[in-house]
Amino acid sequence: MHYTQKQFDQLKKDGKLVIALVGMSGMGKTYRAKQLTSLGFQHLNCDDAIEKRLTALPSVGISGVAEWMGQPYTERHAARAKEYLNLEDDVVRSFLLSTSGNTVIDTTGSVVYLSDATQRLLRERALVVYLEANQEVRDKLFHVYMTDPKPVVWGNNFNKKTGESDHDALVRCYPELLAFRARRYAAIADVTLPYSTARDNTSTSDQFLKAIYALL
Repeated sequence: MHYTQKQFDQLKKDGKLVIALVGMSGMGKTYRAKQLTSLGFQHLNCDDAIEKRLTALPSVGISGVAEWMGQPYTERHAARAKEYLNLEDDVVRSFLLSTSGNTVIDTTGSVVYLSDATQRLLRERALVVYLEANQEVRDKLFHVYMTDPKPVVWGNNFNKKTGESDHDALVRCYPELLAFRARRYAAIADVTLPYSTARDNTSTSDQFLKAIYALL
């Protein structure tokens, strides 16, 4: 929901301000969400909530989710990515419908694949703030994924050509996935914080909130 600065101030004063942070993995969504708790915001972490609902994980943490989901070229990936998104859809909806007090929702990178109904609800009930990544960050994410893959929902962004190896398909498709997500994050956002602001780890919680406020 796009707010004027006056509306933002009133909602914050009344304890009814909901901020949803969106963006790629590694852009500091969890770091910023934890920062805002110092200003009295409740932090709702989607990754943690989804993981608690996944009872068949081979191990704990993000590595366990990655192992469970598999790579996009494995047989299990499509079904498990769908299961993951169903859980994420339910988690995001439950967070949005049960918030109490000023709240920051720390979304996953795959929020752009949620149902149209849930994405509409997100935009109706929260100020969506996109922590934008620059090309340097995208290159780093590509390197990290190729060396230590995280769980990734690919949607329609993975396609393996005839004669192409699994590795070569990932190398070709992953940058396309990041570009697609960047466009979708920007499309659902009410506020886009440029990389220099989003990743400024020297800024305080007050300064981070003021950076959002200045773009309303």
